[in-house]
Amino acid sequence: MAPIQPIIVRVVESPPTPELGFGGILLQALGLTGLTLVASLVFGLLLGALFIWLRARRPFNSFNGTGSQQVRLSLEPPVRS
Repeated sequence: MAPIQPIIVRVVESPPTPELGFGGILLQALGLTGLTLVASLVFGLLLGALFIWLRARRPFNSFNGTGSQQVRLSLEPPVRS
């Protein structure tokens, strides 16, 4: 049997890392996720506002006086008297 070689571990001293409070940990954990969430929220709001603005500039319905190019199919069942 071969002799057992001891395992030598060298401990290197380094300066201690600064402690983080709850806010720092939360900020780091939600950093990229929060950035993605805020960016998608702003993008969605801007896109929604754009759709509403475009719809208000070119309304195609009979309620505001503009004739519609759409045809109503009238798919209601007949009324029995």
